[in-house]
Amino acid sequence: MRNTKSIILRANAYRNVNKVMLKGGGQQNIVNNIFYVFALIFGVQSEIMDVIEFFPDLSADVSNVTWAHACNSRDKLREAIQDHKIMMLEADVSEGRVVGETDTHMPIMAHPPYVTSQLSLAMWIDEVIKANEEGKQKGVKLDFKDLSIVELSMETLTNRSHLISFPLWLNADILRGPVEISRPPLNPDKFLTLCSMAFPTATLSVGWTTKYVSANDPRGAYTQEMMKEMCDVLERNNIAQPITFPIRAAFVNNSLDTLEWLAYQVPDSTITVWSAETDSVDMQGLVALRNNIGHDVVYYDLPEEQQKAFEAAKFEDEYGISRGAARSSVLFNGALKVLLACVVAIVAKSVMFDWN
Repeated sequence: MRNTKSIILRANAYRNVNKVMLKGGGQQNIVNNIFYVFALIFGVQSEIMDVIEFFPDLSADVSNVTWAHACNSRDKLREAIQDHKIMMLEADVSEGRVVGETDTHMPIMAHPPYVTSQLSLAMWIDEVIKANEEGKQKGVKLDFKDLSIVELSMETLTNRSHLISFPLWLNADILRGPVEISRPPLNPDKFLTLCSMAFPTATLSVGWTTKYVSANDPRGAYTQEMMKEMCDVLERNNIAQPITFPIRAAFVNNSLDTLEWLAYQVPDSTITVWSAETDSVDMQGLVALRNNIGHDVVYYDLPEEQQKAFEAAKFEDEYGISRGAARSSVLFNGALKVLLACVVAIVAKSVMFDWN
């Protein structure tokens, strides 16, 4: 028997499929509409888990989740799968062609401007399913770059829904965000509708287009208007499933109040802080965000050097001492113990000599 939440999600999905059919008109592919209606009627046999359930060793501190980025090639995907330290696999889904094939309109694993790949989405997700069946424990974040390929992607994933028992995040930039950028966001209503119909229990990772110019750029902040627009879009599309908001790390320190407002405005939502290697990031701002809204709410998906700096800032915040100072203290204590041992040995030898 379906629980109350799944019934609500299903009802929302029915409303969404009606919207798509009405809006799509003659341009909407009737075969795909029928496919989704049947998926809704008979239910998606998926046991998608959230990250904390899937990785219980996190102890509800999601800042410890580890990521592999741009796993778009066969080698990078397999390398990340074999790395036992990696938990979440991130990859880009675009429209294009698999090397050696002629179909140019299929979901492939590539970041624009590339339009060819070694892997289709079907090939990629089959590798991840196999890895999980072998006990590798990997979650998935799919970053959609083309709206034109989302529907085919959802069909590919839904065909395998009974095998997807790991965390599944569906990501896209659906609104314009800090600093104007030429690349337009994906249509929010269409993206949310297609994803929520296909996977009403997956995590929707929905954010804003951004551009980084400099650390002192006054435009580098998420405004209250941006937050309200996102809430309106989610409400308009009756979204009741897990949500995470991808937020650019460089803009966090200037956006603490609005991000805290968003987290409380959308119950059970999370934030995923991400960054580019060339961005300048205030690590104290990242730590403050975690402290303000909860250790189980903020994920950090950062480049290697920034991740090390964040871990150091987090350590200092939690223990009141920097890692460098902590290491120095350990070395000093170790040296002191050796010195004391030497003194004890000398004293003991002297006592034995006097005794004799």
